[in-house]
Amino acid sequence: MAKKEILCRPFPRELIKERAGPHGKRLRYVDVHAVIQRLNEGSDNWSFEIVSHQILDSEVVVLGRLTIDGVTKSAFGGAQISLGNDGQPISVGDDLKGAASDSLKKACSLFGIGLELYGGKPAAEAAESRPSPRPQADPKDRATVRQMAALQGAARRRGLTKDRLSAMVRNRTGKTELAQLDRHEASNLISELSGSNGTSH
Repeated sequence: MAKKEILCRPFPRELIKERAGPHGKRLRYVDVHAVIQRLNEGSDNWSFEIVSHQILDSEVVVLGRLTIDGVTKSAFGGAQISLGNDGQPISVGDDLKGAASDSLKKACSLFGIGLELYGGKPAAEAAESRPSPRPQADPKDRATVRQMAALQGAARRRGLTKDRLSAMVRNRTGKTELAQLDRHEASNLISELSGSNGTSH
């Protein structure tokens, strides 16, 4: 049985790294091996699988599914395609591995693993600065995998980059990750991007 107090324990400061993000931001992260170690410490019964993947013009996107003790959560992950001096991809396979690691870490955050890395502050500081956090959607109300795929497809057809889609999600819902959307929010965004009204997904 999963030990939630172990899974949700903040990562030690020495394991947290930083890298450049979009718009001059600094993003905090831990290596995927630290996440896998945390999963092994917190549960004897977990699995992760790639449900689907796409190779786009400049990036690869995968949809991963993480199951811990019978509870399953899905998340998208992405990675830029690395190009050589000749402008050709160096190794799409390695890029897909990076996207899979990104998907695993995002799925883990839905279980509370490394969640402090996505909030911009350590867990304790975040709790102090946000005494009344916005309640999360009930798991049964979360956007479906089909909705998430439809949303990403509609965004691509409209020529939206991943950053622009994320900005749209923040502006419309106040949420920072696509995986945090509930079914109603996802349906509204899909309808807006596809120019339809009341379409059921």
